[in-house]
Amino acid sequence: FKNVKMINKENKAKYHLASSIVSNMVCSLINIGESLYKEVGIDDINIYSPLIKNNINNIINYGSNLALTGPIIRNDYNTVLMHLNELDGNNLKIYKLLGLNLVNMASKITDLNYEKIKKLLED
Repeated sequence: FKNVKMINKENKAKYHLASSIVSNMVCSLINIGESLYKEVGIDDINIYSPLIKNNINNIINYGSNLALTGPIIRNDYNTVLMHLNELDGNNLKIYKLLGLNLVNMASKITDLNYEKIKKLLED
């Protein structure tokens, strides 16, 4: 089997955790995005599914770091601030935590200084 890899028994829980993150948690993030789309009158997944598919294909082909696009890797402070102003509660917390991870990822592949955005996401 091409896609089978044996892992040590002590790594089973971490393996399952990783699988849950790259599968089920992605579904949760898409669900949050779908809710935001619906708030602006877009309820047809066919409108934004190319974005999802392209992102997944880029991750598969280039890895998660090189697949990055969007305001954080561009160091677009104003857009990140605008996003934060549209969110509250758990969705704001999720955006900030994932945003900080994106800052970390972007820092590995660009020479941009992300300190201003990092501070914004940490507040």
